[in-house]
Amino acid sequence: MTGLYVICSKRPQKQLSMRRNGYQEYFDGHSYAYAREAISPDTLGVSEGERVRMLPQWVQDVGSVSGDPEASFFFVEMKNRESAEQAIERGRSLPVSKRSGLLLLPDRERRSAFGE
Repeated sequence: MTGLYVICSKRPQKQLSMRRNGYQEYFDGHSYAYAREAISPDTLGVSEGERVRMLPQWVQDVGSVSGDPEASFFFVEMKNRESAEQAIERGRSLPVSKRSGLLLLPDRERRSAFGE
């Protein structure tokens, strides 16, 4: 089983999909989702039990969409035989507290990513 690092936005975020080892872009007719598999060589997080610690590259990527007030981000484990689209939709349907409760981010990096 693998997982996906996902960033969702109402607007296209080409800076995420154009890089080498960039995100795969998905569009459901209403919003965009950008996902990278957890097994990629340039991992974006480190598993710590039930949670995922965000690494600096993912923090930077999330910060790049901070201008979209409806942007969201999460890590979702893919179930057997589940497509990326299905996993993204399942992750989007989770309550915000459940999505953010699975991520670990040091305060210093959170402030720099979100301009706080």
